[in-house]
Amino acid sequence: MLSEPMECPKCSKHTQIQRQSDLYQCVNCDFERDFSQSIDEDYKEEDGAKGGILAFFLVVFTVFAFL
Repeated sequence: MLSEPMECPKCSKHTQIQRQSDLYQCVNCDFERDFSQSIDEDYKEEDGAKGGILAFFLVVFTVFAFL
């Protein structure tokens, strides 16, 4: 089952097609999205992302504390 191309969230080109009832694939960058799976599995935060933000604010606070 192929449908009209949609915009791909990864490469922003209109080359994403529906391969199955809940499977979409981009023919340009091979991005795949399976709607039978939950969104949380696709958009997990990287392990160090929270620590990096905390370290940034700690450095900014320290700099302003010395001013």
